[in-house]
Amino acid sequence: MFSRFYILSLEFFDELSKMGIMSTPTPKQLQIQNRELKILEIAREHVVSEGYHGLNMDRIAEEIKSSKGTVYNHFGCKEEIIIALAVQTMEKRAVLFQDAAQFKRRISSADSRSRAREQLFFSKISGSLSL
Repeated sequence: MFSRFYILSLEFFDELSKMGIMSTPTPKQLQIQNRELKILEIAREHVVSEGYHGLNMDRIAEEIKSSKGTVYNHFGCKEEIIIALAVQTMEKRAVLFQDAAQFKRRISSADSRSRAREQLFFSKISGSLSL
């Protein structure tokens, strides 16, 4: 079974390749990863539109134009798909929170620059007003 552990291992390979320790994933590894991502994409649509009980391995296999066994090679049961979807969602949320934190820091630094300009402006004005 490939499931989420396979995606994590490909991410691990990516990190190793960035460090120059390992080469990039093989075409077969990329094909497996893409198939798994497609399964999750279809599963997400089913869960959103029909709920957990609408998630059906036969329908997923039909939509990816593969056998049911192929789907089960990636995910042993519906619960594993739900877990993988939850992990994807949490990863996306983590990225959003990181972006928000960086945005807040940019605003804070921009605010401090604005405050410094205001203080400089008012110090010059008050200096010129007191004769």
